[in-house]
Amino acid sequence: MVLLRSGWDRLYRTGPGGNGYGWDVVITKSVPGWPAPDEEMVSALHEKGVQCLGADGLSVGPADDGLPAHVAGLSRSTVFVEALTNLSALPPRGAFFLTLFLKIEEGTGGPGRAIAVLPK
Repeated sequence: MVLLRSGWDRLYRTGPGGNGYGWDVVITKSVPGWPAPDEEMVSALHEKGVQCLGADGLSVGPADDGLPAHVAGLSRSTVFVEALTNLSALPPRGAFFLTLFLKIEEGTGGPGRAIAVLPK
């Protein structure tokens, strides 16, 4: 598992103050998108054995065209965990990461709870 920490989650706030996280990127297109891996990076991580890729941006793929990165991972059964927060509280290595997804019949994605357990 690899978690990509870009600091984008600093923009996640409730109300209009949080528009920079996604609204201004996707809807108004008034700001550039979140940092994200391209399809080559997703493929390279898979070749290294990464089966789950998480990110603090709204999506694992780039805002301008996330489809190639998603296809690169999903075609290899990579699990994506998106819109994570507080990744800066984790050490570079060694935390236990759990993602508890809701079971949605015929769903291709959905909400869940991500937690990390820090080593003692």
